[in-house]
Amino acid sequence: MSQLLAVGGEWIAGLLGIVVLVFAAWFGGKSKGTTETQAKADVKEANAETQQSQAVTEKQTETIKVVKSVEQANQSMSDNAARDSMRGSKYHAKD
Repeated sequence: MSQLLAVGGEWIAGLLGIVVLVFAAWFGGKSKGTTETQAKADVKEANAETQQSQAVTEKQTETIKVVKSVEQANQSMSDNAARDSMRGSKYHAKD
């Protein structure tokens, strides 16, 4: 009988070990899933920030090109042509 209890104790300890491993795997898996979800969200946010910064850079580049073009056009005008251009501007107020 004692031999039967000794063998049964090993079985109980083995089953208890298996149950503990299942719980550990379950909670460890949940933690891993949460970490992966957070990582995916972080990557998505970083990609959005990258796209936004690229859009800002493109807009700045476009603005710089327009300003340089206007500066070049203004430098090539004579004084009389510049005055006429300013008088014809929609921002010019007749005094």
